[in-house]
Amino acid sequence: DLIFDSEINLICQTLFLEACRQCMTENPEKSLSIVYAGTRDQYGKVNFMDLPLKEDFVPKTFTDYQSISKRAAEAHHMMLYSSLKEQGINGIKVTSARITNTYGPRQSLDCGGAVPTFIKKILNGSKIELWGGGDVLRDFNHVDDVIDALILLAESDKTGGQSYNLGCCIGKDGMDTPVGGNLTTIKNLAFIIREIIGQGDVMGIPYPKERASIEPGHCCSDISKIARLGWVPKHSLKKGLEMTIEFYKNQE
Repeated sequence: DLIFDSEINLICQTLFLEACRQCMTENPEKSLSIVYAGTRDQYGKVNFMDLPLKEDFVPKTFTDYQSISKRAAEAHHMMLYSSLKEQGINGIKVTSARITNTYGPRQSLDCGGAVPTFIKKILNGSKIELWGGGDVLRDFNHVDDVIDALILLAESDKTGGQSYNLGCCIGKDGMDTPVGGNLTTIKNLAFIIREIIGQGDVMGIPYPKERASIEPGHCCSDISKIARLGWVPKHSLKKGLEMTIEFYKNQE
């Protein structure tokens, strides 16, 4: 929905940034570090040959309003950074983390993400339905690894005005040797979850018409840039899923 995505992803960000601008202009001696929580959706729909995506990839086709509004919001963050720097206000630092598929304990089982949706279905005795067969590639990050990345970007003195991918592929070869096995197909993700829980059925179904047009296809990001700062995911996909499933099994 255009209005909803614009209000949630863009308008609230511009209001926040205007407050930051006023604060820093009136108190130029202060320091402020902002890490914008972006998304790999900002790259839109991509060709397989362009994977893994680098931060300088130029989108050609956006898939939905969220991908547009999130990219626009990131541009507003970077504009604040550059404009205050031009005014001689050097205490400002703005960085963007382009986050991929995050999962882990305490994530809502109703948020729509693949991991919580699959876990909920199996624990409830329902079948996992794989749209289009589930053959598309996705890179996953455990929430603890994402938090580590955000803290690193907030504290580093090298990240101002920069965007950084999260994910698990270091360079082109990283698609064959992803860190922690965190790059996989949606189908394989479902089978891993089923194996850990010890039950459940998986079946492929055609794409719902309302979803087929916004499916970005295969997608994964190159993390070489943030890896040079010292970050790579510490949790393997299987270990992270085991921790996540154990958490939900212990809930009522």
